[in-house]
Parts: sequence; C-alpha cells; structure tokens
Amino acid sequence: NRNILGFGHQLEQSFELNTLEKPSFYMSEGAYKVRNIRSSFTDAKLFWQTKPEIRKIGIELSKPFISPETKLGGGLNIQECSAGNIPGISNPATRIDYTIYDLWSGYSTIINRYKIPNAERSVFAVTGRYYNINYHHSPPVVLESNIPAVTINRYIASLSLVRSGYYLDNMAFSFGRTEDIPTGHLAQLTMGYETSLLADRYYMGIKLLSGQKIPKGGFVYSWFESGGYLTNKKFNDGIAAIGSEYISKLLKAGSYRLRSFGSLSYTTGINRSSIEELKINEGGYQKTYRNFYLTGDKRLKARFETVIFTPYYLLGFRFAAYSFVEAAMVAPSGKFILTSPIYPAIGLGFRIKNENLVFSTFQFGLIWYGRP
Repeated sequence: NRNILGFGHQLEQSFELNTLEKPSFYMSEGAYKVRNIRSSFTDAKLFWQTKPEIRKIGIELSKPFISPETKLGGGLNIQECSAGNIPGISNPATRIDYTIYDLWSGYSTIINRYKIPNAERSVFAVTGRYYNINYHHSPPVVLESNIPAVTINRYIASLSLVRSGYYLDNMAFSFGRTEDIPTGHLAQLTMGYETSLLADRYYMGIKLLSGQKIPKGGFVYSWFESGGYLTNKKFNDGIAAIGSEYISKLLKAGSYRLRSFGSLSYTTGINRSSIEELKINEGGYQKTYRNFYLTGDKRLKARFETVIFTPYYLLGFRFAAYSFVEAAMVAPSGKFILTSPIYPAIGLGFRIKNENLVFSTFQFGLIWYGRP
C-alpha cells in the first residue's frame, strides 16, 4: 500500500526462503517511507536489511530536482552495516562493520526560455557531494583482499548545462496514454578528490548527451561519457563510453500500431589497475544476458526491437507483442573487440500492461541464444 490511510506513507517488507541456510526462512529487506513531507517534494525513508550475509539499518532524506523549475535539491543517506561477504575472503566467520555517510546538495536556475513548440529551457546547475565509508575493527586480512576494506572520503562537485524540452507522443513506452518524450542537450563536468589509507587522488569526468526529434518522425539519442582518476600526473582507473539509441515513428497497420527501437553502445576501460571489470549483462535496461557471467575490459552491445501494439482491451489490460535481435561482445585489455566471440540472442513474446496496478507490466517471452 503506497498511501496508508491517505497519509502518503508506505510500508514494505520482503521475506526469503533458502533451504541451504540456517535459518532457512527469514525477513530480508524492508522500509518505511513518508512521501512529500509538508508539500516540499521531500521524501524520508527508514530502511533495514537482515540477510545472513549482511545486516543494515539506515535513514534517507531525498529532495530531487523534480523539474527544470526546481531550484534546490539535496539528499542524505546514513547506513550502519555489518557484512560477511567480503570480496577475496573465503572465511565466512570474518565480518566487517562499517558506516556510510552520503550527503549531496545542489542549486539549479533557468538561464533562458525558448518560445518554440516544444518549450525548451536552458538550465545551469551546480551540485556538491560528500561520501564517506568508515570501517570499524576490520581484521588485518581484509587489507590483503582484492578490494581492500579501508576508510574512504570522497569530495565531488559537478557543473551541468542543460537545454531540455519534450514532445507529446504515445505508444513509445506505454500503451496509449500521452507521454512526454524528452529532447535537448546536456553537458556535465564532474571533479572530485578521494582520500584513503592506500592513496589520495583526484577524479575528473565529462558527460555529453543529445536527444533530437527526426523531422519525418522518430527520435535519436546520442551520448558520450568518460571519467577516471589522476595520480602522479597519469590518468588511470578510467572508463569511456559512447552510444546511441533510436525510437522510430509510430506506424499504422489497420487497427494495430508498430514501433521499433534500436541501440548501439561501446564501453572501454582506461589504464585500469583494479579488478573491476565490465560485465556482459550491464550497460542497459535489458537483461538478456543475465545468465552469462562474462567479463572483460571492453564491451560492445547492439539491439533492435519491434513492438506491435494491439487494439485489444480487457478489464483495463492492454496487450502488445514484441520481437528482438541482440548481440554482445566482451574483450580483455589489449585485444581488439571485434576479434572476440559474438553472443547473439533472438527473442519474442508479449507484454500485458494495466496502468491501474502498482506493478503495471507483465512480460512473457522466449529467448534463443546462438552460443552457450
């Protein structure tokens, strides 16, 4: 229930059953949320986690930039945790306790308004963030693991320039209701400084994004982002990514409607010394390769999907069929990405959507993989 007694409160609790553990049945994650406190668009949340491998309790306050008209935003997240699943440590009896403090705030202002049909606005925003993870009584063996559990402080600042607008459309991501399809441009510069027991280093990142409506219908989004650390005047532990997404115009076939979606992205590591690797299943909303545990230093993914929206309507439920082809590749450092094996996938199925439900979309499908 997302609106207990009409107060805008929400209580949630999940349970898990694992017959290989003792106890086998236990409460796992839960939260109590209070939304829109005193009409300020500020949400508060008390959350907890009681899994055998991790125990956690925390509080979160959040006031995001709801719209370009929002001037002030910010958030606070404090967690007290105790974990036993330490990377690189095989002894299950070894546990570490740590606290997380995460604070951010920002100011946004409209610097120009454009009197054109899609009501674009230029917005400048400056934001800052402080992040601290503080380990208590960590056993010495933790320092020798692949990911050392040491106290870290991060100080981050970001400058953003956004020109944004929208077009009205439908049957893009929903089943008939009017949707705001965003367009515009984004340029963002992020700078930071990190201190820890192992090293002190600077961070710098850049992000560019553009979304445009095609004159004869459809939308194209393109983006580029890169970031990494500066130590001893060298750029390391970095990453760079470039990609594009395409949404076709809505086609009519009698009482049916068709729309296609395409995406292409490439991500690569830059002078990476840590064990962090790119996973084949990351880098998008689709989880086609969730059963493939492949990692590398480079990743290339492509996908094309067609959706057929049917005219059938039953008790608030609408129906659509879809089919797609997708391919992904990963490669280690020093190897050309196109010389790596291709992992293709072909899928089809149908989706059922009801806007009145909390979990509004149900998907049933089949996927065939050309490589095990």
